[in-house]
Amino acid sequence: MNRRACTWQVLLASIVLVSSTITPANAGNPFNLISWLTGKGADVHPYECPDCGGAHAEDGPCITRVRVEDCVVGKKKVYDAEVRYEYVSIPETRYRWVNKHITKEIPCEYCKPVCVAEKCVQCYGEEEWIKHSDNGCVSTHCKHIVPKYENVPTKHCEHAPGETTITVHYKSCVKEAYTMYRRVKREVCVKLPRYEKVKVPITRYVCENCHGGGCSLCK
Repeated sequence: MNRRACTWQVLLASIVLVSSTITPANAGNPFNLISWLTGKGADVHPYECPDCGGAHAEDGPCITRVRVEDCVVGKKKVYDAEVRYEYVSIPETRYRWVNKHITKEIPCEYCKPVCVAEKCVQCYGEEEWIKHSDNGCVSTHCKHIVPKYENVPTKHCEHAPGETTITVHYKSCVKEAYTMYRRVKREVCVKLPRYEKVKVPITRYVCENCHGGGCSLCK
């Protein structure tokens, strides 16, 4: 027996051994050897359930959603309007005549003092000693006052017209402002919430099991 024939026999024996030991994941579908050798698994077909029960019952239940029109009772929030009254205070400015003591400053003319500076000639005496006799031992000196004149600055006060203010106090009738508040009745709209029961149509779905198990098997 040549080497090539021996190799083919070993390969065929290995394929038969693997086929007998592997259990397919889906009993309803045939074993796909090409998919298993390519690494895609034993079952490449998606799960299908064309009919409930029968041959596919062992693969799992089929869920059927049944549409049901129903009516439920709910609570809605509504508002009622009501007109109420409230009182508000409105300030008003009014005037009245009253006798008041008034202090006021009034401008007035007066003679204001002014200090004036000028030059003045002043006379003063200066001592001068004159020798009259001299006999060798005793000399006589006589004092004489010699008048001297000099210019000396001096000041004196004069009066000039000016203005000042006089503070007077008197009593007079004047207009005085005061604030008075008036109450006014005003309408106010108030919203009062309340609740009412109302029937609302809804569409709900009921799940049923093909084997008669109902919603207990529908997770």
